[in-house]
Amino acid sequence: MKTVIPQGTRKGVGHYVLGVISNGMLYISGQLPIDPETGVMPESGVSAQARMTLSTWRHRIGCR
Repeated sequence: MKTVIPQGTRKGVGHYVLGVISNGMLYISGQLPIDPETGVMPESGVSAQARMTLSTWRHRIGCR
């Protein structure tokens, strides 16, 4: 098992890690839909929040 802390991110704010790789599978912790550059959550609904969350994780794991 390997702990994942992507470059350019802060350590989790609690007793958890951002991700763990175990047996070739990546497990990630919960992610709020907050824009990492502005610190603001989209207010235009759940779809925009879901896109922000997935975009943030794609960036963190290196999928541009």
